Amino acid sequence: MFEPPAGWVEVFRDDRAALRVVHLMPEGQDPSAWRDMVTVQVLKTPQPPTLADLHARAVAVYDAECEERLGGPMQTGETNGVETGFWTLGCSLNSDSGLGETAFFKAMVGLEGVYIVQRAWQVEPFEPSAGPGIPDEDQRAAIALLQGVTLCLPDSQDHPCP
Repeated sequence: MFEPPAGWVEVFRDDRAALRVVHLMPEGQDPSAWRDMVTVQVLKTPQPPTLADLHARAVAVYDAECEERLGGPMQTGETNGVETGFWTLGCSLNSDSGLGETAFFKAMVGLEGVYIVQRAWQVEPFEPSAGPGIPDEDQRAAIALLQGVTLCLPDSQDHPCP
């Protein structure tokens, strides 16, 4: 289950049998010059990658695209009985966009494959020691958004729906 932030709208959807990707951003924000984005990815596969593999893939993308990558280790646990990982990544200067970037990720391995929700910000390039300058309130809202993401099955005792 995922509830988009109030006032956010879908700006992109790729809906294939084995992969679904949806991008959301605040209403009125230009998708070609975005500053705030939520991405939801669902990879349906009987043999999903591990959380460690998902984290390593995300780190590799940031390593390839960033002047300097920032981020801490992955935190793991369970959400509604489903294996879950959370991590953050930052990019002082993205070589593709010319901007800085920071993202919070929540990944879950369960039910029918892999589910990833990412809250990302594009900001002006920044000195790694200073950080991206994202207000604490925005960071807390992103964490709350990701904490609310869950997988569930109606009438399931192992994965009940709220």
